[in-house]
Amino acid sequence: MKSTFIIAGAAALLSATVNAQQITVIADAPPTARVSFADLDVFSDAGHARLEQRVRAAAGTLCLENNVDSIETKMARRECYNSAVADGYRQMNSIIASGKSGASLAAASLIVRAH
Repeated sequence: MKSTFIIAGAAALLSATVNAQQITVIADAPPTARVSFADLDVFSDAGHARLEQRVRAAAGTLCLENNVDSIETKMARRECYNSAVADGYRQMNSIIASGKSGASLAAASLIVRAH
C-alpha cells in the first residue's frame, strides 16, 4: 500500500517538476530513486545546479506527500527528505571531484536513498 502511495506521489511530483526520464523511483525497503545526469555537464555551474534540483525532487518524491499529517509525521518526512538530499549531494560531490581529478565517470546516474 505504501509503495502504491509512493509511486502515485512520485508520478504527480515528477510530471509537475522534472522530466520523468531523469528520475525513476524504485519502491524497495528503503525506497530509492535513480537520478540521471546523462544529459548534464555536471562540471558546469548550470549542470551542477540542475543535478542538485533533481536530487531535491527525488528526495521529495521519496519522502514528502501533500497529505494533512500530524506534526510528528511531518517531522519524520522532513528528516527523511534531508537525509535523502544529503545522500544525493554526497554522491554528486564525489562524482564531480573524481571527474575533476581526471577519472572517467563510471555511471551517468546516482541512487538517492531515503533513510
